[in-house]
Amino acid sequence: MDEPEWAAIYAAHPEYEGRLAKKGDLVYVTGKTRGRFGAQPIAQRGSYGLVISRWNSSMGTPKISILQDNGETAATTGSCARVWGRIYSSAFGDPEPGDSISMESAVDTLNYWYGIWLEWMNKTYIPVIVCKEKGFRGGFAQSRDGRSVLVKSLQSKEKVWLNSDKVHPHDWYELKSSKASCVSVRLPFWLAKKSGMMGV
Repeated sequence: MDEPEWAAIYAAHPEYEGRLAKKGDLVYVTGKTRGRFGAQPIAQRGSYGLVISRWNSSMGTPKISILQDNGETAATTGSCARVWGRIYSSAFGDPEPGDSISMESAVDTLNYWYGIWLEWMNKTYIPVIVCKEKGFRGGFAQSRDGRSVLVKSLQSKEKVWLNSDKVHPHDWYELKSSKASCVSVRLPFWLAKKSGMMGV
């Protein structure tokens, strides 16, 4: 991919100009970072992809992890990447102003990156059986905006709020709509481990 025509992109989507990338954004890496990212490789200048996570370092520096079209991930400092597009789904949250997709080529791009994202999750997420907690007024406990569900795993007594962006999108619908109290969902390995869902 050649470097995007920034003037044309910002004319069509002025909300992209100057803002830091967030999960669900399509980015192009324009700078070389001096940051360190543990075992994750550094995204090189000229690379591009879909932002799958964003966090701040201990010094407060925004950092992002990018899923590239070869299915590999790389990381960089937030200021080293520029936003050129955005995909969204039920797992990334509802569309925001400016997220509308009107051209056929934009829809093709959306479908292409959504497919890469799904394939990556199919390979890296692990299945966990969780039990939904009862709500105060019947049904199951969920956040006011409906994007989080309170659960605990069979392996742990700790309760965890599962947010929609941490659950495989094909499993999120089942988690929300199933009348069964226990369901199987696929989660990132780090989340299952950190939440004690994998046992001792």
